[in-house]
Amino acid sequence: MENQKKDFNMEITDLENLTSTFKQYCDIGNFEEIAANAKAIKARIDEAFEKSKLINNREGMVDYDEPSDYSTIP
Repeated sequence: MENQKKDFNMEITDLENLTSTFKQYCDIGNFEEIAANAKAIKARIDEAFEKSKLINNREGMVDYDEPSDYSTIP
């Protein structure tokens, strides 16, 4: 489980980087590409929320003291 949590934390960091640089997209001429990127990022964020719930549920099953805090998911 620790390896999964480590991989997931790297995934969250990647999402944070993607969302922080998203504001660079301001050319209305590329709106279709921008919209596609936004939808892809949103799907990854939704998936990350589901993974965070799964990890927290698993932590509860093995009596972790505190569930991991994934409130930084963008």
